[in-house]
Amino acid sequence: MPLVSGVVGAQALIMGVNAMSGFLALWTLPRETSYAWFTVASSMLTMIVLLSDAGISVATNAIGGQVWQDQLKFSQVIAAVGRHQRRLTGIALAVTLPWITILMLRVNAPLWSIAGLAIAGALIAWPMATAQILANVNRLHSRYRPQLFAEIANAVTRLALTAACLLPVFFTFGGIKSGSLPESYPINYCFIGVMLAACLSNLVYYLLVRLQSGQILLPGIPATGVYDADIRQKVRHMYPFTIFNCLQGQLSVGLISLFGASAQVADMGALGRLIVIFGLAGAPLVQIAIPSFARSKDRRQLLAQFRKVCALYALFATGILGLAVLLPTPILWLLGPQYSHLSNELRFTVLGMIVNGYSTITWGLLMARGWVQSMTLVIPVGIAAQIAGLCLFDLSSVAGVLGFNIFTSVPPMLLACFMIWRKFRRWEAQKK
Repeated sequence: MPLVSGVVGAQALIMGVNAMSGFLALWTLPRETSYAWFTVASSMLTMIVLLSDAGISVATNAIGGQVWQDQLKFSQVIAAVGRHQRRLTGIALAVTLPWITILMLRVNAPLWSIAGLAIAGALIAWPMATAQILANVNRLHSRYRPQLFAEIANAVTRLALTAACLLPVFFTFGGIKSGSLPESYPINYCFIGVMLAACLSNLVYYLLVRLQSGQILLPGIPATGVYDADIRQKVRHMYPFTIFNCLQGQLSVGLISLFGASAQVADMGALGRLIVIFGLAGAPLVQIAIPSFARSKDRRQLLAQFRKVCALYALFATGILGLAVLLPTPILWLLGPQYSHLSNELRFTVLGMIVNGYSTITWGLLMARGWVQSMTLVIPVGIAAQIAGLCLFDLSSVAGVLGFNIFTSVPPMLLACFMIWRKFRRWEAQKK
């Protein structure tokens, strides 16, 4: 319990600092211009990280989790996954940049911002992707304190840079108020400021986790072919699912950008800022629960861990949902006066976050154990749900897109539950 309490406390600090950065942007960036651009740009960075992973974290946890106590073998595993990750990062950039260009044009972003975003994405992609691998090195060795220090430094750096850029604007103009903006309002400057803060803070995070992992990994260990077959197998099995999961996760921004207006894109991005609330519950999942799933050797212990995590998350989610239904005004106040009209959409947002939380738990268990041998069912189930959702929901409205997200997220989560049940049954049969 002291470990969990420490992680939750540290993550509460991280989430709070990140929330301050996000809320400052919401109160300062105009809804129909720079905040809509920022929403699409943030989606690009997320897509790059997801597509650069594509089974790499699964390979790190599944293969590295078996040899983490052997420094030489573990270093060889990390060198091997790093080599594969660099190739995947190149593919991620080739896929992401054209798509983001289309969305940026749809929200009327100027050409200079699109060109700058492409350059920034190309420069920061590899450090961001590599940092995910090195973070897993810390977690597999239960080095929670150094890892949390790196995450706190990331959050504090981002807040400091965001505040340095936006606070002068906020105090000069008094934030965004109702009515038209003054002609002198620095829309372009605000967008550049928040993007620089995001990119530079991620670079600081990469440098810190690289320094920390150097205390675990042997220096100069070359990538050998010993683990290549296992890594390729996991990447091959996971890549279709990663693409699907990436599109599913970023589908809300894509759909509202294609079918809605710039203001609605900003609404979607603003509501996404509330993920900070569920990040507090998700922190122990990423930092403690999922790595412990990978290390567990006993069936009963693993099942007990899984049930406990699900129960604790249910308790937390019920409280947040009740708050969103009964007292939406204080939550929406955090987003600023531009977004006070989103009380109905807030309920859909919280429901979607609950479903995503349980998806993280179930798929996290499957991936940490290396139990995902085939994704043949996941993608057809998800695509079928999406086709049905396209016919059922109004994709030109924020509420419609949020409902679509919930509807399409439930079937893959239920499939993960079925796969977990089947794996435990087989494990029990093998013991007998």
